[in-house]
Amino acid sequence: MTERGHELSETDASDASDAARRLEAARREAISWVLSGLMHESRNALQQIGSCAEMLAIELADRPQALDLVQGVEEAQSLLVQMLDDLRTYSAPLVPSYRRIDLAPMWRRVWQELTRDQRWSQAALHDQALSTDTHCQADPALITQVLTILLGHALSAADSSPRIEIACHELSSGDQSSVAMSIICPGRQLTPDEQRQLFNPFFCRPAGGSGLRLAIARRFVELHGGSLEAKNASSGGTEIVLTLPRRPPKKT
Repeated sequence: MTERGHELSETDASDASDAARRLEAARREAISWVLSGLMHESRNALQQIGSCAEMLAIELADRPQALDLVQGVEEAQSLLVQMLDDLRTYSAPLVPSYRRIDLAPMWRRVWQELTRDQRWSQAALHDQALSTDTHCQADPALITQVLTILLGHALSAADSSPRIEIACHELSSGDQSSVAMSIICPGRQLTPDEQRQLFNPFFCRPAGGSGLRLAIARRFVELHGGSLEAKNASSGGTEIVLTLPRRPPKKT
């Protein structure tokens, strides 16, 4: 390819990327507009469902089979509330508030919180980040949510006593350096379709989940100029790679 052709190719790729970002922003704006009305109209109905379910549970205290049905109603109501909250988080306009953070103590705190759940009390974390600088400039609240989503997904995808591995290394491109964090989880490997679409809205639908959590994680990471990638680990199982630039992206 000639130098001129190479320049045109890079320009075309940049234009396509910008168009994709604008399309995604417009899509989220439309979701946000529809969601604001939906949440306003549904709030009272959801509260009424919850109140009626509580009253039914009292009335049916001596009928275990009927109580199981009431519990099903309550779980469905909770899922609807979670889905609306996740949709709002996914579509809301956000501007990261940058601070110097250290990823390693952040993911260790998140791990401690998650493994307080009885389901994952036997899980083990194998941390291989001691030799890598894990500092970067990022929004601590948003990145904490990202780590909670990713580690929660890894635990949910594994068995009752998983051994989750975390490793870090540095990436450099021009004058920009990034920290890459790998979360390696035992279990089955991903299909090619899962590798491509895992972070798309509603592609991954865990039991009791909205199908938006991984998409929210990707959005928060991309706001920082970073990326999320899902692939099969060379040692077996799956690997999610979170890459964050050490400095905030330049505004365009």
